[in-house]
Parts: sequence; structure tokens; C-alpha cells
Amino acid sequence: MVQAPVQWMDEVGSLRVDDSYKVNYREDTGRLLGVVSKDYTVVQNNEAFSFTDYLLGEGVQYETAGSLKGGRATWVLARMPEQRILQDAYSPFLLFMNGHDGTRAVTVCMTPVRVVCWN
Repeated sequence: MVQAPVQWMDEVGSLRVDDSYKVNYREDTGRLLGVVSKDYTVVQNNEAFSFTDYLLGEGVQYETAGSLKGGRATWVLARMPEQRILQDAYSPFLLFMNGHDGTRAVTVCMTPVRVVCWN
């Protein structure tokens, strides 16, 4: 993901630039991901997910990962070691989400549900 200043053509054809906002776009396709404030900090997916590796350590297995809305949101789901509540065994998951359109902060949460889609 790459950032650039917001630019547009006004009604007389002059190029205008607004440094108080930036556009996030995919470097590989050039597709626009979102318009964000100048204070928005880019967290690349490889940086975000390496944090997950560090956070979880050994004994964790990645279940699935994906990209939604053309790369605007990415996520990875890790299966945690089996737990027990009373006599019931369950395998919790850690869900890590990263947004590139300015609508989502980096989010990490525990869930008992294997997240696989965006409904």
C-alpha cells in the first residue's frame, strides 16, 4: 500500500492538491483504497502480521487469511491451543484485522468462531 497527496482537477481544469489528506492505493494495481487524514499511519500487512507472530509465539497455527473489498481490509485467523470451560473443550481463535481505507484501526480480538467471510 502506498500513499499520495489528494489531487483533483477543479472546474477550470487546474490541478489542485490538499496536503491535509492522503490517498491510500494499492501499489500493484493502482486501485484506490481510501482517503485518509495526513496523520494516518500506514501499517503494511507484513508488519502487522509479524506482530501477530511475535504476540502468539510457538504453538499457534494459522487457519486462514484474506483480503476483502479489493484490499481495503485484510485479516488473519490463528487457532489458539485448546482450552476447557468446565468439561467442554474448545479451540479459541485470534483474529487480526488491518484496514487501509481509514475506516478501521488495526484490531486484534479473541473469538470462539472461525471467521471466514464478511457477511
